[in-house]
Amino acid sequence: MWAPSMWKYVIAVVGLPHLLLAQQAGKVTPEVHPSLSFAVCTKTGGCTPQPTKVVLDANWRWLHKVGNYENCFEGYFNPDLCPDPETCSTNCALEGADYANTYGVTTAGSELSLRFLTTSNRGSRLYLLQDDDTYQHFKLLNREFTFDVDASELPCGMNGALYFVEMDADGGKGRFPSNKAGAKFGTGYCDAQCPRDIKFINGEANMLGWTKPGVHQGSHGSCCPEFDVWEANSMATTLTPHACSRDGQTRCTGDSCNTCDREGCDFNPFRVGNEEFYGPGKLVDSKRKVTVVTRFVTDDNTDDGKLAAIQRWYVQGGKVIENTYTSVSGVDSTNELTDKFCHQVKDTFSQHNKHGALGGLAQMGEALRRGVVLTLSVWGDYSSKMHWLDSTLPADQPNAPGAKRGSCPTSGGHPDDLVKNHPDARVKFSNIKVGEFGSTTDVDLTPVVSKEPTAAPTPTPTPALDETSGPAPALATDATLPSSDVSGTPSISTQHLLNATNSSATIHEETHESMIVFPNAPDQKPIDKPLENVTASEAAAASSSEAQSVKNVGFNGTTVASSSEAQSAKNIGFNGTTVASSSSSSEAQSAKNIGFNGTTVASSSEAQSVKNIGFNDKTVASSSEAQSAKNIGFNGTTVASPSEAQSVKNIGFNDKTVGADATMNGNSKLAVRTPSASSDTPAVPSNGRGTTSGAGSPQESLPAAKASQGKPEQQALSAGSPHVTSSKGSEQNLKQQQLTPTSDNNSNGAEAVRAAGNAHNSQQSSQAVVSPPPTGNTPGRDSTASARDHDKATHQGEKPAC
Repeated sequence: MWAPSMWKYVIAVVGLPHLLLAQQAGKVTPEVHPSLSFAVCTKTGGCTPQPTKVVLDANWRWLHKVGNYENCFEGYFNPDLCPDPETCSTNCALEGADYANTYGVTTAGSELSLRFLTTSNRGSRLYLLQDDDTYQHFKLLNREFTFDVDASELPCGMNGALYFVEMDADGGKGRFPSNKAGAKFGTGYCDAQCPRDIKFINGEANMLGWTKPGVHQGSHGSCCPEFDVWEANSMATTLTPHACSRDGQTRCTGDSCNTCDREGCDFNPFRVGNEEFYGPGKLVDSKRKVTVVTRFVTDDNTDDGKLAAIQRWYVQGGKVIENTYTSVSGVDSTNELTDKFCHQVKDTFSQHNKHGALGGLAQMGEALRRGVVLTLSVWGDYSSKMHWLDSTLPADQPNAPGAKRGSCPTSGGHPDDLVKNHPDARVKFSNIKVGEFGSTTDVDLTPVVSKEPTAAPTPTPTPALDETSGPAPALATDATLPSSDVSGTPSISTQHLLNATNSSATIHEETHESMIVFPNAPDQKPIDKPLENVTASEAAAASSSEAQSVKNVGFNGTTVASSSEAQSAKNIGFNGTTVASSSSSSEAQSAKNIGFNGTTVASSSEAQSVKNIGFNDKTVASSSEAQSAKNIGFNGTTVASPSEAQSVKNIGFNDKTVGADATMNGNSKLAVRTPSASSDTPAVPSNGRGTTSGAGSPQESLPAAKASQGKPEQQALSAGSPHVTSSKGSEQNLKQQQLTPTSDNNSNGAEAVRAAGNAHNSQQSSQAVVSPPPTGNTPGRDSTASARDHDKATHQGEKPAC
């Protein structure tokens, strides 16, 4: 899905090609990369930890004059030091980072913690390094990617993201010799938003047009394919591929910055119909750490095939939770992201299917075949307040198909409010693993229903547009990962991950270690066979004519009634599938999921009729031994049960209790936690907001870094809006200017808003400014480096992705 540009500003110092200038590295703060291990796994050999590290994106770094502490960038390029790109590259140096104190980035073994706010910075964007000078490249086709995430401290309006982009493994040093900083200093960022708030692109300062207040981007953008594995806070989550017509990282200008699918094809559980799937206390409980497993399935189940489907599972508390099934009119029931899904969703939500026009998953898959860089970030969104992810967009059309993306209010999400109310917000990623299918977890993730991936016809790919630079050449620095042949025989080769085998075995409800938990979903099948094939004699739920036990599968499977002669019926939640019945009797009843048209599902002289309480909630059956069951779908819990009759009431509508001895056990929704101050909570600027007042107005100064540390103090970043083309993850430092989203000929409606948001965010981060120490000679820093301009559908692009 598209994502608004994060507050990210690339502050890489780059020399111009064709000149004897070079992108320079500063000497004030040593660049020491924090260690963060990930594991490569095989089914036969287990998981092997890799001694990798992380590096901060160049846009967040302090850019200062060589030899002294004068800032080269303070929301815009210093016209004295940067009168032109060549001189700027000669005069300015990119500095090392104090990861923990300045940027709130800490690691411990396989865990990475990203704080949203420090006294001099907002947000961050980091990349996984193979070594100090090379990004780790991942080749994901026919692979499984797994990680743990704790998003419990991310409120509405924030985004803790884990995604892949096709950056050069060396940060661009090989293709652009003038770039001497490279991956060591986090250079070379690109994404499908083609962000223009990147300070240096292809070894050249992106300063043309970006030399005065109120301007938040240069004339060039940096484009490349992007795959958003995880974009989320505690209230919403989404999965989104963004294909491009060009391979690798390319620089663009004007209309050529429209070669990627900014909006993307997103799979957001809330948006596709299941509002109870993800969030505090929901099926996937965001109050607790969760393991996220993503499979990149090819059409022939080999490394050489084309990407055909994206599959997702969650593991929490020892239980495997299958991805939710779609429940949207016009979209076939599925829990996989396929071209068919994208085609139907785009049509239903009245959005242009650029995903299909660019070649769909097959095109996206080619980037995953060539190799992509793992990116992790936390950011906020000045442009659309992250409503494309967790609220309603457009806000004035709440009933439009696809408008509702989460339960967050349309009045919230402003970054300034987040700074004031959630100073301790953070996200934690850990236990990152990649390997053949079934190798990265100890639980059974076999699909419930084995089926061939289906793809909808896609339009002819859009012709590539000429751009400043061509695709990156293949690099010999790809991740050294194990591989295997098609038969599954492990090999010692370190060029690829083991070739996964795709089992079509039927999933088991329970394994020796975990129990599979199935979310309420339309057309979702039971463990071993379709419900429609269950006969009376086979129905574990049917037993007697005088009582039944109804189990609410949507809420922790709590039993709401039972008796020795009862029959058990599960509330499927969608499509009214019959789940219980007796062979044939006047007292038998058939239980069907209510929720659509309140259809009577049982009848007989003593049977009961179950009617959806969402519509004319009237009890339609009664008898001395019959029971009346109302739809349980809102906090439903144990409601009643005498020996021969029970009444199940729908909590959430003021209906009367129908049965005796009823007890109610309603589940209340958890409110978003407002972080309380703690010893490790960063001080909030004196203005109480941590940012400058108005959009584009100068910010008040934030507490400066301790001079005793011998490091330059940073001035508060102005609360600026992200660039139209900002890259994801870029967060503006405390002194950031607000970005006014722009739109290109493809932007419209909510999509444009989202795109603008992405760009805006990336600009913010790059605007960090550092004030000199008491001596007046300390260099200032651009701590507002852009995190991930995840506001993907930048102002230049299409409507914001879901």
